Amino acid sequence: MSSSTKKAFQILEMIAQDQGKMKLIDISKQLKLNKTTALRYIQTLEELDLIIKTDNYYSLGYKMLWFGYQARNNHLFLSRITPILREYVQETNETINIAQYINNRLVYIQRVESGRNLQLKAQPGMILPFHCTSLGKAVLSILPKEEQNDLIYNKELTQYTEKTITQAKDLEKEIIKTEKQGFSIEMEEFEEGLACGAIPLNLTKINFIGALSFSGYVNRLSEETITTLLKNIKIKLKSIEDIFS
Repeated sequence: MSSSTKKAFQILEMIAQDQGKMKLIDISKQLKLNKTTALRYIQTLEELDLIIKTDNYYSLGYKMLWFGYQARNNHLFLSRITPILREYVQETNETINIAQYINNRLVYIQRVESGRNLQLKAQPGMILPFHCTSLGKAVLSILPKEEQNDLIYNKELTQYTEKTITQAKDLEKEIIKTEKQGFSIEMEEFEEGLACGAIPLNLTKINFIGALSFSGYVNRLSEETITTLLKNIKIKLKSIEDIFS
């Protein structure tokens, strides 16, 4: 992490601890910065709506409150859904993954692992490609058409394996198919030897757009098996979707 980023976070932490009581001079002294440098950091944070100034005192801005609200909702969602997923993983012995659509990116946020010891390239926290993962295709299938087309036609479709879709028109056909059937399947498009299937998640009450997938080796997971797994988990998640949609 760069020193500038660290300083910005330190300022946010200071303001959060003394909400509405911090002045420029206080921030300058505590961080041992001259006023001009401290002001530059503060102005950047103000421009990003992360802090606001009222009568020469600084408080957290609405964007930080929104981040906190989203973090709380995501935690609540994951705390509710994870026990259900663990139960299903025990029944099926297949790995389940969750990704979230955030700022035009697909972020891998959760994995419930089976006992099969899958060696997956993707890890929670990673940014995943849309065009060659079942999670990405499932998310694309529920996005507004303008966003969907931008991600299909204006992004590089990197080739990861021989089976990766690298032509935008082919990807668009795949997304239309996903929209119709309500789930996506990819066989060795992102990782050789790996099969995945995903259903989209659009939880309006908590502003969560993402997808849930199964992962396994292709010699064990056929398209028919994946389809059955996805239909069954959809039934099990009905109560969760009712709460958050």
